[in-house]
Amino acid sequence: MEIGAKLRLFRCARDISQVQLAKELGVTFQQVQKYERGVNRIGSGRLYHAAQILRVPVSAFFEDLKGADEAAANAEQAPTLPVDVARLALRLAAIEDDETRRKAVEQVASVLDDIDA
Repeated sequence: MEIGAKLRLFRCARDISQVQLAKELGVTFQQVQKYERGVNRIGSGRLYHAAQILRVPVSAFFEDLKGADEAAANAEQAPTLPVDVARLALRLAAIEDDETRRKAVEQVASVLDDIDA
């Protein structure tokens, strides 16, 4: 997943609109759209500011980055993550205590098992 896609994922997970993020960053919402689509590159200072607004470490934007050629080749095959699923994943990931997080994941899995039954 590229930096722009992660920007969108983190923004949606925090339920922040493009307009709100743009205002905080001092850019237009169209510029935020361009960052998210990868049309324009986001500078390091602005990325740092976005990370602060979205309450994620800057390093979160760089985890699991693939080479540009590989990313382009796999772009059509990449599944899109629904916003509500991304929000849930971020909330689970934010649980600092390993045991508490494990129990929360087990509860979600149990609910899903009940739905499938």
